Amino acid sequence: PEIKKTVFRFESIDLSQYSDLKIQTAHLQLYGIHSDEGATRLVIRGEYATHSAPFTSQSFPFMVDDRKLTKQTVEWTTSEGDEVWEAGMVWVSPNIVSILEEIFSNEGWKDGNAVTLIVEGSGFGRHVYMRDHHDCVAPTLTIEFESRC
Repeated sequence: PEIKKTVFRFESIDLSQYSDLKIQTAHLQLYGIHSDEGATRLVIRGEYATHSAPFTSQSFPFMVDDRKLTKQTVEWTTSEGDEVWEAGMVWVSPNIVSILEEIFSNEGWKDGNAVTLIVEGSGFGRHVYMRDHHDCVAPTLTIEFESRC
């Protein structure tokens, strides 16, 4: 099966108010456009950069292959008989904290920089809204920290 890539770039990641805390969980949250079912195997990676550069219509998808990726990866799989990928449903990735920790530990990383996540895989009949559709259905990156209590 053909391997496809989808890129999600998140700007202005500011962790300054949490600098004394450890990241507990992190997830990519996506909103389905079309319904689909069947097995899917996706792999999530990050761009290993201190500040992920924007993508342009002229550079994509080729520019993805030129960027250095994290060693850490997270698998996101579904099997036959799993819940159907429904239009309008919210889909939450497995915990990607290992990927973000690798990026944030990169010497030169600072608050306010951008992060890019790359999702690639086969059986990729899952279509999601992108940022340019509407803020309410745009992909989100959720980072939760340990409690101060």
